[in-house]
Formats: sequence, C-alpha cells, structure tokens
Amino acid sequence: MDVRTRAIDRLQKVCSELAELDTELKECDIDANAVGIFRRTLDQMHKTASTLQQGMERSRLSPDGQSLLALLIEERMRRASQLNTDISKDFEAGQIRTDQDGLSVYLLALNQIMQQRDLMFGSRKA
Repeated sequence: MDVRTRAIDRLQKVCSELAELDTELKECDIDANAVGIFRRTLDQMHKTASTLQQGMERSRLSPDGQSLLALLIEERMRRASQLNTDISKDFEAGQIRTDQDGLSVYLLALNQIMQQRDLMFGSRKA
C-alpha cells in the first residue's frame, strides 16, 4: 500500500471517528448552544477531510495538483461563508459584545479580505 492510499484510508477513518464523536455528544449533558457550535465545527472538519479525500482520489487518476488545491480553496471559502453566517446570527442575537475576545482580530481579517476583494474586483468607491 502506497503513502497516498494509506493517507486516504486514514482520512476515511477520521471522518468515521468524527461522525461517532458527534453521535456520542448527543448523549452528553452539555449546553445545547455549545454542543451546536461544536457539532457545526465537527461537520466542517468532516466536510474538509472528505473534500481532501475526494481530491486525493481524483488526483490519483489525474495528477493535476491544482485541482486538489482548487477543491480545498473552494471548501475553505464555503466554510468561511458558513462561519460568517453563524457570526452574523450571533451579532443579531446580541451574543457578541464589543469587548469580546477575538472581535478586533476578526474585524481586522474581514477588513483585509474586503481590501483584497477591492483590489481584485475594483474599488467599492466609484
């Protein structure tokens, strides 16, 4: 068995373990909101591992490394979109405070993304 096949098999195992962990968490006595956030995080990890696994399997048939990278970037953008949607809901629900740890780092990252987007697609200021 080559390294790539072992890695794909291991990814499959990780995906199965994440699904099992999610099932076990349903039986734990943890705050429902916290469990929900953790489950969504597990789901994101599972989807990313699955994307990597699919990409590695595809690249075995066609050794184009760019398509694997494109798949992973697409998955990362999907994850970021979902996280931003969740954070927006947290803002709407009043669950984020102005003194929240990490808020300034998050806003800085959003600002940098918007600046890069403006460079790529043209300025928002016409």
